[in-house]
Amino acid sequence: MAIENVLNSGASQTFSSYETKYLSYLVNQAVRKKEITGFKCSSIGPIISHLLFADDSLLFAKATPSNCVSIRLILDCYTKASDQAGQWNVTEKYLGLPCFTGRHKRKIFNDISKRVWDKIKGWRDKFLSAGGKEVLIKGGNPVDSYLYYESFLAAKRTSERKFIDSGLDSDGESSQDKQKIHWYKWSRLCDSKGKGGLSFKDLETFNKALLAKQCWRILKNKNSLAARVLKGCYFSDREFMEAEIKPTGSFIWKSLGWGREIIVAGSRWRVGNGSKIRIYKDHWIPRPTTFRPLSPTFVDENAMVSQLITPSGGWNI
Repeated sequence: MAIENVLNSGASQTFSSYETKYLSYLVNQAVRKKEITGFKCSSIGPIISHLLFADDSLLFAKATPSNCVSIRLILDCYTKASDQAGQWNVTEKYLGLPCFTGRHKRKIFNDISKRVWDKIKGWRDKFLSAGGKEVLIKGGNPVDSYLYYESFLAAKRTSERKFIDSGLDSDGESSQDKQKIHWYKWSRLCDSKGKGGLSFKDLETFNKALLAKQCWRILKNKNSLAARVLKGCYFSDREFMEAEIKPTGSFIWKSLGWGREIIVAGSRWRVGNGSKIRIYKDHWIPRPTTFRPLSPTFVDENAMVSQLITPSGGWNI
């Protein structure tokens, strides 16, 4: 549910934190009394009853009349105590993206592309210089597109063609009789100006980098809510880097698997006691390209580097 903050701009951050804690207290109390049934992604994953963000709050409950009544009572109590107003007509999106993607993956990106075009087309008849139009196109991406790129895998054809159509061809749509500009291929336009390009952002690389950053957060913050939810669903009995990306996985999980390729290609193990490093499967030897032993297998393929280290710290080879 989305709560619109209508407090005065001078309200202190301390007071806002008390409001957030109060809403969390109300929800937790309802869960303890079993008035609300939280959402669970897997049998061993955490139970989620609410997520509180800076401007919005997401409440999870079972789709039953009793749960819905309990949520409405909580929100009524919260709005009265905090002097806020409930915004009931905006309950499907967070930061411009729908809370649930479903099977219509392209529709999410099409909405963003439409907002880019709406932003650009208002300026297409303005008398802007070539440099001004370039800055306009580069700055045309809405903020929520970055949230999309760090959460979902954008199809290559979609991410390139949509922005070309909405941005680069904007002059051609101002008049049907006006001849459109025939642009170079996208990879050429993304080159620096010194190489003959226009220094546009390579959206595919940008998308993959943001997804890889999310994967790195999962690796470093294993106790975070996102990491625990994904672990319960996809890699409960193994590490994140060893998890299998199955076709039946969710859209977000398959997107993270694509971004994980950067970490797999660029990460190296720093050898300590070697108890977690596999000799033939992990990257741990300072040798370019492979970073693995080239010698024939003389021990079990799942053997650990610790088997090659003596108690005194030397190599047992």
